[in-house]
Amino acid sequence: MQNMIYPNCLYYIKNGKERQWVCGVIRASDGDWVSGFVANLGKGQILETEVWGFFIGLKLAIDKGIRNLVIVMDSATVVHFIQKPSLLAHHPHAALLSSCCEMMNQIGECSIFHVYREKNGVADYLANWSYNFDLGLCVLGVCSYLDCFKTS
Repeated sequence: MQNMIYPNCLYYIKNGKERQWVCGVIRASDGDWVSGFVANLGKGQILETEVWGFFIGLKLAIDKGIRNLVIVMDSATVVHFIQKPSLLAHHPHAALLSSCCEMMNQIGECSIFHVYREKNGVADYLANWSYNFDLGLCVLGVCSYLDCFKTS
């Protein structure tokens, strides 16, 4: 049986230079690092960027074979849409949000909660670290510096 995974923050956005970033961390239930990502998504709307961050984080969890996932993210709006999918009918990001719901079902046991960004030092660190990343996605396999943020 796999450990329960707690993403430290699947989605954090930093605006600057007319670019938007998302980053996220997946940790085992004991707080150990599993994986992470940073992505420079270029120009876009904040809600769209948050949803793409959610999508990337879920895809990474599926690729890692995670079957039990707790998602903790700082976007109350995305959490609200996922918890009440009936609101998606005519939303501009309905297709992407629906794909996220399908991936959550694919994972198996998967729940989502809102947390304020200020509670997440790793997200702030990754966002500042990724500020100069070129357009695109970088999946992080091993991270020794972030061990100081261990949550156990």
